Amino acid sequence: MNRKRIYLTGLSTLVACAVSFAGGPASSRFGIGDLSFFASSRSYGMGGVGAGLVGDQFINRLNPAGLAGISQTRFSGTFLYSNYSSTDATGSARYARGDFGGLAVAIPVSKDYGIVLVGELTPYSTVNYAINRSDVQSGIASDQRYYGSGGISRFDVGSSVSLTNQLHAGFKINYLAGTILKTTKLSFADNTVASSEVTVNSHYSGLLFSFGATYDGLSDLVDVPILKSLVLGAVVETPATLDLKVQHFTSTASSYDTISTVNGKADIPLFLAFGASYTLAERYVFAADIAMQNWSGAKSLDVHPTEFRSSTRIGAGVEILPGKNPGSYLGHVVYRAGFYYDASYLRINNQDINGMFLTAGLGLPIGPESYLNLGLQYGVNGTTANGLQKDSIFRLTASISGSELWFVRLEED
Repeated sequence: MNRKRIYLTGLSTLVACAVSFAGGPASSRFGIGDLSFFASSRSYGMGGVGAGLVGDQFINRLNPAGLAGISQTRFSGTFLYSNYSSTDATGSARYARGDFGGLAVAIPVSKDYGIVLVGELTPYSTVNYAINRSDVQSGIASDQRYYGSGGISRFDVGSSVSLTNQLHAGFKINYLAGTILKTTKLSFADNTVASSEVTVNSHYSGLLFSFGATYDGLSDLVDVPILKSLVLGAVVETPATLDLKVQHFTSTASSYDTISTVNGKADIPLFLAFGASYTLAERYVFAADIAMQNWSGAKSLDVHPTEFRSSTRIGAGVEILPGKNPGSYLGHVVYRAGFYYDASYLRINNQDINGMFLTAGLGLPIGPESYLNLGLQYGVNGTTANGLQKDSIFRLTASISGSELWFVRLEED
């Protein structure tokens, strides 16, 4: 058997059978990686809810209509730490990393009409994995490694507007762009067979649009005063067809070549989210969301990946606000808790990749109208069935949320 044939056989084996891991969430090697879902630093500890969440003290990154209540220029910057404890049939490993969680700035233009301009830079998807495997093909032993990195980022600009005192709307223009690198490396024990490395470089870019609405007038419609503090919300993100450029590179000990370059399209399906929040006694905020995205018909380079399916995310949370005239620093702290269930867009080896998480958070005052928001999430994602990987995941976010008071210029005497 010649070297080329052995090399191609090894590649097909890698694509079909690799299951062991060296670190990182193995599921991110499929599709465009792990999709990010970050509604706000406030909602992170409340089960990730956001479609029906409103208020003056935060920037709602999920529903642009939720910006209408912002009365002062606000900004937010987020850092995310993740720790994975991963298990499959061969053993277990730990992995940790820190990530940029996003930046956002909201500028009120008209308080009377609820017009607030917003600019955001956030991750849309993340790829980060390393998988090792040993195999024997045609009597020749090989060490095989997959590793990937990169992802897609989104830059959003938009605005909110108050159509009435109770009905608010918003929109955003979202530009998606990013590069994903996926590498397959073969090392053979037989020195007569050349070791090889293939890298696939995929670059995505394109536009999609977000529209949102919130409504807090249901109590007047049905004449039920207890519903006065109820807010309903909805978000729609249009489907998009991203430009996709895929380059394949191969290298051996003696050469480095571009195998091919392919230009095509990649689908991002319609996204829908619905939510509600209810404030009790001006101190307790209860909120719940459901979000859906139908990936079952999405294509990449005119091919529907067999791993894609429809995704659903359900979350709920509670927030305890400071009481009137709190006497100590702890009395000014905001407390949050929640949970969410995530049925992701992936089905691998006939197994749905689902996750269940508990969340908690604190809003720590650090200045006038400014908070350090801490959010915790802990849960389990995936399964060890059919040779797959199960991840126990701990995430911590730290976000600074400030207002224009930080930028007030003092008058000189």
